[in-house]
Amino acid sequence: MKPFVKSNRYTPCLPAGRLTAVRSNESGYLAITIALIFSLIALFVSLSLGTRTLLARLNRMEYVNKKITLALARSCDDVALLRLRQNPAYGGNETVSVGGYTCTIFPIENVSPNQVIKTKAVVQRATTDLKMTVNAKLQEVSLEELTILP
Repeated sequence: MKPFVKSNRYTPCLPAGRLTAVRSNESGYLAITIALIFSLIALFVSLSLGTRTLLARLNRMEYVNKKITLALARSCDDVALLRLRQNPAYGGNETVSVGGYTCTIFPIENVSPNQVIKTKAVVQRATTDLKMTVNAKLQEVSLEELTILP
């Protein structure tokens, strides 16, 4: 029987007839595979959190723009009421500039004994369509948001 065989390719050294040790460079493949799997998991978590944050920010911007359009459409209602007080024959059908934004006053409808004022405001993708009904004394009777103005 031969004495122990020393080789740089196998670790640890075993008797010549029993070379069952794993090559030292094969354990490197396992380490690289595990590192790759952990990297992919970390990448997936980062992407999902980043996407979630971005979507939350976009939703917040849509909410803010909707509030701006609501205030803008209400301002157009106020402008229409002011013009009706100044001139009872005012018919609407104009675009008004308010604080750097614009809104539209549609033609005023006379539905006896009331008048109906429809306004529309758009900021980016947010839209608000309002329908305000006023009585003969130009007092607000009702206000509703419409889904789409005809």
